[in-house]
Amino acid sequence: MSKANPQKSIAALIPAPIATPCGVMVRPLTLGAYALLERVKSPMITGEAAPVLETLPSLYILTHSGRHVLEHLCDIDALALEWAETLPPSAIRDIELAARRQIAAMLDVIADETGGKKKVGTTAGSPPSRSGRPRRTDGASATSSGMPTPAP
Repeated sequence: MSKANPQKSIAALIPAPIATPCGVMVRPLTLGAYALLERVKSPMITGEAAPVLETLPSLYILTHSGRHVLEHLCDIDALALEWAETLPPSAIRDIELAARRQIAAMLDVIADETGGKKKVGTTAGSPPSRSGRPRRTDGASATSSGMPTPAP
């Protein structure tokens, strides 16, 4: 029996925009928006740390119509910066949190290549290990398999 939270599935299947305190509406993640985020190699889906300037195009994509973004994709950096010039610095946190909530809601129901839940920051396989050691692919951990764990 699955222990999946039905509210997460409902949120992904019946998406709603999120209004931020600064008045910006963050639209739900659609397949089109996800494709655009992939196209710009968004740090919001690659999981890489990025400065604000590199995050702005992702936020622009999630706050503007897909058709508009696609028509101006070659100018996405300039459009995103121009849009950001209309916002107070405090808005970035609220917009980014809402955008991450929209992305997480959709990824909760999207399967990855292995049939498991798709994770932010991965496009194939497992995310990198936090310890920096290679991940085991046989289902056993290094400690449970009797193999010694290297010293940090």
